[in-house]
Amino acid sequence: MPRTLILLRHAKAEHPMTIDDRQRSLADRGVREAAEAGDWLREHAPKVDRVLCSPAARTRQTLETAEILAPAEFPSALYMGGEDDYLEQVKETGAEVQTLLVIGHEPTVSGTAIALAADKESDLAREIRHGYPTSGITVLTFHGEWEALRWNSANITAFHAPH
Repeated sequence: MPRTLILLRHAKAEHPMTIDDRQRSLADRGVREAAEAGDWLREHAPKVDRVLCSPAARTRQTLETAEILAPAEFPSALYMGGEDDYLEQVKETGAEVQTLLVIGHEPTVSGTAIALAADKESDLAREIRHGYPTSGITVLTFHGEWEALRWNSANITAFHAPH
């Protein structure tokens, strides 16, 4: 049975100059986007078993507003980390998890999706490279254990941009 990795960029955040970046919250548009992303996931993706979410306020709010009811962890590596950090976090996922949702930031979310993709010239890969909007979702599948996941080893099965 294939495993499913879902990558979600946080919803649209406010840009106040007087607040630390980690504390930025969702804009009104972001609240709508996050709710729509949650609806799309429930309709088009397998049930999420576990969530890895950046500890930033806007990613936590995206998770809460999307109403994804799965156990969540908030590793600091998902806030400022790069693609290798995201992959390492995913590889630590337990064997009991079939579907993992990672909520993070650009440009790392799209970079991770493309780096994992076996077919980098597929229409979906091209669409991801063209632009990854807030609340963008990539669904990837692969066979094997999480710890064995490698670059160029997954299939992009869906890309969705709520708006």
